[in-house]
Amino acid sequence: GDRNTITSTSYRDDDALIGEDIAATSCDPHHDTDADGLYGGMGSADVGFDDLTDPDDTEVHRVHASHDLMAEVEADLQHIADCLMVDTLDLELPGIASVDDTELKRAFGQVDENGVLKEDTDWRKSSLKSPTGKQSLRVRYVKKTKRLHLEGSNAINAQAHNVVSSGDVTEQAYWMCRDVHKKLNLKLPIRMGHELVHGRLVKVTRIDVVLLLKVPDGMKKATFINALAIAGIRAGINSSLYVNESVYFDKNSQSEASKIYDKAAELKRARKGGLPDVEGVELLDELNEKTVRVEAVFRVKKLSQVAKKLGKPLEPATFTKEVLAQMVLDILRKHVCHGQIFRRLEYKELLAIPLPYRSTVAHWQNGMELLDMVASERVLKEQARYIWHNHKIDIIKGERPDSLNESLSLVDVLAPKQFMPVPAVIRDNPNLFHSVDMGKHREKLAEQLAKSLGQE
Repeated sequence: GDRNTITSTSYRDDDALIGEDIAATSCDPHHDTDADGLYGGMGSADVGFDDLTDPDDTEVHRVHASHDLMAEVEADLQHIADCLMVDTLDLELPGIASVDDTELKRAFGQVDENGVLKEDTDWRKSSLKSPTGKQSLRVRYVKKTKRLHLEGSNAINAQAHNVVSSGDVTEQAYWMCRDVHKKLNLKLPIRMGHELVHGRLVKVTRIDVVLLLKVPDGMKKATFINALAIAGIRAGINSSLYVNESVYFDKNSQSEASKIYDKAAELKRARKGGLPDVEGVELLDELNEKTVRVEAVFRVKKLSQVAKKLGKPLEPATFTKEVLAQMVLDILRKHVCHGQIFRRLEYKELLAIPLPYRSTVAHWQNGMELLDMVASERVLKEQARYIWHNHKIDIIKGERPDSLNESLSLVDVLAPKQFMPVPAVIRDNPNLFHSVDMGKHREKLAEQLAKSLGQE
């Protein structure tokens, strides 16, 4: 249907999620542990580089409160940390003296009046594709700054879908850089690989965090999303609604924004089909049907603020799951507002209301003319008083769209416990969930680094 908008800022941004359209052919994203080394093909280490220690454990925000409250806050933080997934990342890799022109074939630059390329204005770009052929990562090399820019979804790149993914920024960033290194013949030195596998060196300029939110009992996903948009607008949040499908909050913010959407509906719109044709894919369909996705987009301004507060660099190792969880909780609290969303009373809930009031409530939430259903206006008013006093439902002045009608607080709807982690049956399936043994990769690169230093 038409994607009617509520604000003038609600134009669709198809670049927001790379890989929104995913090819539906077979893929087999097995772990890549080549015999030639986990960073096979890298050159010698740089002489004099001595900062090879692991990053410090990340600081976690503390709350000065009672022990019980503190424990509850910590539990919420840890639950969100366990649930969150990382999708799109934008990275900048410094110190790249040159790239293979045969791999990054598309060249650009400024020319003077004689048609001669101006010095240090040239740059090149390329892209990587998922196992099913869909563009997953975009790569751009700027000669003047000697920086390689990477952006995209490692989940799409490694497993051909982004329904689920790891929540480890270091792992995702490392695998993106590693894949680009291997496929575009970058010849990155072992020292650089050793830094990347520990979440250092590369600059992070965008992180998209995704959470799976359970749809409340008795509500359809479309109703839920529409009601969330209305609640956001009532609370003064800059909201944009694509009816029945997605709602954006603070979409044009240069710092952070969020989106709640129906992944199943998004996949149905995909130009090249939806999920990859692999064993167990029905588990992803089932997950999409019972959840909506909450996506938080953190841009460089917000990431810089958080890194500065922690006293750490703008690198993957800084943004641990716990740090991201705190950032997500902060953005959720902005949306836990005075607005309310509504759902229909279910059959059992109607039965809890005694007759004759039960019938009146049923007629009311079905949009019927109540005066036609009772003996008189006086009887209707008496019933209305009883229903309001005992069940807090206003059948006289209360709104009754087709989605009504017991109010639910956003505090409850967006509470941490309403989010769910990736189910174990999906996480344990390598066809559906790409994961990396980072300990093994770190050990292998440390061995390669020590060997290359010894040779020098």
